[in-house]
Amino acid sequence: MKIEICADYGQVCVFDPGLNDPFNDWDDIHVKQGFAWRPGSVSFSVPLSGYWDFNIEINSSFDRENGEYIRGISVPFIIQENQVEIGGVISSEVYGIETGTYELLFVIHNMESEEGQPEGSLYFLKREGVTPAEVFRKDSELTPQEELKMTALPAL
Repeated sequence: MKIEICADYGQVCVFDPGLNDPFNDWDDIHVKQGFAWRPGSVSFSVPLSGYWDFNIEINSSFDRENGEYIRGISVPFIIQENQVEIGGVISSEVYGIETGTYELLFVIHNMESEEGQPEGSLYFLKREGVTPAEVFRKDSELTPQEELKMTALPAL
């Protein structure tokens, strides 16, 4: 499924629709690693604010080694009540995805698609257990520490 996301404040957000205060507060470490995560909510940084085309892929495969993309991040994500909310800070939409534990991949493919907008993907890969977070492809904006920070506070 292809959706358009307004990445206001330079971020794409994925969160549990029932979560109070779903957006995350960023610190310097989060900025360097490209994401701010806490249970039920993750925000990924994007190089450009504005409209992005995003492909939402559920249980499809992704080749980390041979894919043509400029940024790749993996985080654990648990979906409850068969739904997840995706978007930016100002607007987002709820999508139906089966309840379960997922490895969520955030991928930036290019900075301009055929439609003229930057393009990325979110891959929801169902897993038996929680997978560790990983920055598996860095662009020039990311300088993560060896141990990724997996605690964020809600943005109030």
